[in-house]
Amino acid sequence: DYVVPDTWIEGEIPKDLQGTYFRNGPGMQVANERYKRHTFDGDGMVLSFSFSNGRVRFKNKYVRTRGFLDEQAAGRPVYRTAFSRGAADGNPFFNPFDFKLKNVANTGVILWGNRLLALYESGLPHEIDPASLDTVGETNLSGQLQTPVLAAHYRIMPGQQQLQQQQQWDMDNSNTSSNGGSNGSRCGVPTVVGRTFVGFSFNSAAGAAELLFYEFAETGQLAVPPQRYRLPGVSIALIHDIAVTPDYYVVVVGPVDFSVSKFVTEYFTSRCSIAECLLYDPSKPSKVHLVPRPAGAAAGTAPYVMDAPPMFTFHHVNAFQVQPADTSSSSIGSSSSNGSNGSNGSSRHRSSSSSGQLLVLDTIAWDQVSFDANQHNLSPEYYKGGNRSHLQRFVFQLDPLKPAAANSPNSRGSNGGSSVSSSTGWLVGSYRLARRCIEFPSVNWDMHGQPHRYTYSCGDRVDDEFYWGPAQCIMKTTLPDPLAGAQGHVSHVQVNEECWDAGSRCIVNEPLFVPRPNATAEDDGWVLALVHNAATGKGDLVILDAQCVAAGPVATIHLQHFLPAGLHGSFTSAVFGADEGGLSAQPAWKEPNVVRAI
Repeated sequence: DYVVPDTWIEGEIPKDLQGTYFRNGPGMQVANERYKRHTFDGDGMVLSFSFSNGRVRFKNKYVRTRGFLDEQAAGRPVYRTAFSRGAADGNPFFNPFDFKLKNVANTGVILWGNRLLALYESGLPHEIDPASLDTVGETNLSGQLQTPVLAAHYRIMPGQQQLQQQQQWDMDNSNTSSNGGSNGSRCGVPTVVGRTFVGFSFNSAAGAAELLFYEFAETGQLAVPPQRYRLPGVSIALIHDIAVTPDYYVVVVGPVDFSVSKFVTEYFTSRCSIAECLLYDPSKPSKVHLVPRPAGAAAGTAPYVMDAPPMFTFHHVNAFQVQPADTSSSSIGSSSSNGSNGSNGSSRHRSSSSSGQLLVLDTIAWDQVSFDANQHNLSPEYYKGGNRSHLQRFVFQLDPLKPAAANSPNSRGSNGGSSVSSSTGWLVGSYRLARRCIEFPSVNWDMHGQPHRYTYSCGDRVDDEFYWGPAQCIMKTTLPDPLAGAQGHVSHVQVNEECWDAGSRCIVNEPLFVPRPNATAEDDGWVLALVHNAATGKGDLVILDAQCVAAGPVATIHLQHFLPAGLHGSFTSAVFGADEGGLSAQPAWKEPNVVRAI
């Protein structure tokens, strides 16, 4: 906890960048010959940068989960984790049917309803004091969670003020877009006053896989009853993220199967983790589920279940609904020049004159995925083909809605039954929007559920069809029009790319878009990202102008210490650690304590 000295800052921190940037990640890494925990299983460490009048205060602290405290007291690993092999103590003998895993609280962090929440894939959130970063403890959000899980990913959906701002941006954009701007109408925009936090949990039990969707108002109270949705024909899956439109929760289920043989022959003998029993099967399609939101125009209707090319998705960019305005001449379909996810025959071609609206999904599509890759076995061979991740746009034609069946989970809110009827829709367009491998996408959160032009992400330096590499660049992709692909073909050569290269010895973390106060455009703001500099062994925070990423940082905070790899962050306009006179205390940097050996 210290105020950053001016001598550590290269450039100038924007004076109107006011607020607090929070980030979470697996800070506590455990690795020696006996204990080999996967990076993803590290204990959560939340950090914050508080910006006030051009000055910065930094804090970081581990999330004091029960598992963290017990293991600190024991001086060694005590709990089993999802991505690590065998017993917690390195013993090859353990109870393979004990699926209780440590909640490491290491994936996401968000301030909502006056609570700072550290989130994890498969456990309750932990409440954190936003000023001190002290851990308050596990929370079920005042009894509002129906299972002991709230996933690490969420969507902050815009309220009425943000929707009005988008309309102004659309009018401005129509004068500058290369082909006339956004000429389609949005569908199903509900009347909402404030923003909404949309989260979910995923639960598998007794051969059935079920999603539970939550929507919280800005007060932290449920805005609508939780919605249950049982995935038809699915017993186990890995769903890390969802997208949300005004009318639908958008869920992509990749072709991943649980290998019973691997579970028996390798998991039992400590030669693989429980996560490694999930095997990718490229012979099967992915399934895209559109689950009606209870306050949207599709409420009370049957969900859509549609085929898509085989892929795996960790992170989605955005999704939106649109009704094409020009139905006489436009056609949409799979582009043959956009790589395997755009030309493998999974699309059913249709004219955009068909009845019904379109749904557009931008996501990071992995050509394949293997959960046995980790820091202990990574080699240069990993970056030759294989697990490549691409920015992909999918366009679906939605036929007219069908009413939900009487026993459908969506017809009975949180008390739904076991069977699901479905509306019909087709994949009509699949477009690869960039050649470079990218991940950790970010958009202006005020554009969630609405047509967007700009995406910020981590990218490799290689930019090749076959070879790729770790995340060393921050890339901005600009579509020629928000509706590109929904009204005619689009390819990556039509998408403008701006790239800032952090350097050959640097690794970049998730870029986060932060809007400027009173922004006048969708990309009016900054991009914040943490960078690990392997040459110095220290961390940097870079602040880029979101409208000209290629120009490089307007300010870089050169920290004098290491920062562990991080996952996801968020920004709030509230400044924590400040009083009326500015940054309240003036704590100075000091060397951290020596880390205790296992």
